Amino acid sequence: MKLAGFLACLVAALLLSRSLGAAPSSPGQSEHRSGAAVVVDGSADTAQDQALAARVAEVLASGGFTAVDDATVQAALAANGASDLGVVTTDPARLAATRNAVGAAVLVRVALVGLPTGAWSARVLVISSTGTREQSFTSATREALESTLPMTVKSLVASKQAPPEATPAPKPAARGPAGDDKVYLKDGTELTGRVLRQEPDRYVVIVTAQGQQTLPWQEIRRVILASDGAPGGGPRAELGAGFGVGMSGTFEESEAKRQAWKKRGGALASYEVRANVTGILFPDQTVPSTPYYCVQPNGSPTMATVPASQASAGGGGGGLGARTGVFVLNAPTPGKSSTFSAFRIAGGVDFSYLYFAFPVGYDIQQGGRCQTGEVPAKYDGASMMQLNVPLNLGAHVGLGGFGAGSAWRGLVLGLAYSPSYSYTKASEATEGQGNFNWAGVELTVDVTTLEALLDKQAAEAHFRFAAFLLPPLKEGWPWLLTAGFGAVWY
Repeated sequence: MKLAGFLACLVAALLLSRSLGAAPSSPGQSEHRSGAAVVVDGSADTAQDQALAARVAEVLASGGFTAVDDATVQAALAANGASDLGVVTTDPARLAATRNAVGAAVLVRVALVGLPTGAWSARVLVISSTGTREQSFTSATREALESTLPMTVKSLVASKQAPPEATPAPKPAARGPAGDDKVYLKDGTELTGRVLRQEPDRYVVIVTAQGQQTLPWQEIRRVILASDGAPGGGPRAELGAGFGVGMSGTFEESEAKRQAWKKRGGALASYEVRANVTGILFPDQTVPSTPYYCVQPNGSPTMATVPASQASAGGGGGGLGARTGVFVLNAPTPGKSSTFSAFRIAGGVDFSYLYFAFPVGYDIQQGGRCQTGEVPAKYDGASMMQLNVPLNLGAHVGLGGFGAGSAWRGLVLGLAYSPSYSYTKASEATEGQGNFNWAGVELTVDVTTLEALLDKQAAEAHFRFAAFLLPPLKEGWPWLLTAGFGAVWY
């Protein structure tokens, strides 16, 4: 009897242990699975979609995940009604059912849309046991998309794996009237939300509607910060990756923008290069008297003389010019004035090579009839080198506005007093002629776009048209008119 009871107890224990071993795994055990399923579509090119999926899988593998076979994922999608005629749903519930069916810890769904401009819009969903996280972004090019997508997936997956109590998603602070903060990436992506922290040359942390992201500094083009919305708190402005100044979303009313433009003003280094077209005129040149042999009306020969008179000499040509100096900018005030004034002091040089004609006598025929009326002058031609060294002391006024952004755009008109040293030398002359003329004047028109850059050394290029006039102050001096066009930096 004792032996029979012992055997009965042993059999019962074995049955109980097998029953416990066959118990289904609890939902909580799915958190320890390391599989990752990746679904990418929308490129209209299966090979491109597969290449993107492979890049995402590489990022997940670096985080310890093992890729789930694509055929297994596609079969599970079809079985759960998550795929219809090759188009995969973005419904989180059906995607979650697919994740459970393939036994993956994470399912990443990427839906792409190609835009007419050549840009790409991406919607990224990350499904795990703790729920769904989603983020959408737009990249200007396919290359930018391929760079941004893995970083986005890595950020979303990392936030899903972290214990909720360790890294709670910060609630964005109440927004002020200036709107949300913005982060512009170098690939053209724009993120809108709340910037929590900036570490220059390291990273920027932003919370968007899709969650928190940490962005490497080298991928950021600009950070624009709005007012913080706190009682008594003023607007904020920060540098974004060294490329400019961030300003409030309400540009015309932003104190941050006004302060940035205040720093943009002051003494700025300025330099210029231009191509010139030059005209030169020597008025009242003496035409020497010319004796000639002619026949009188009665048929008798005689000697006659055309007396000396005055005629003009002149010509034109082209060359190059350069200027360097200081541009003192009284910067515009956003919200108050869209015009500005400036003062310029600069020196430079203009070099031209000209061809000109000059009178050498009278165009008269020897042995012909004696002339009784006006006799035309006879001209000869020669080339000439012309050098001009001006000093520009000028005032400028900017006429334009800010539009919807931080840049000022318009025309900058300038008028400068330009005393100058001029030197001319004809190709056949042994010596040239030089003089100082204090009566020069220069008119400039700049087509300008100015940014509120804090770094005053970062001069911006603008298109300039210039007209320089140098009138003669003494007899024998020429009129000089030069029209130039080129680039000026300030």
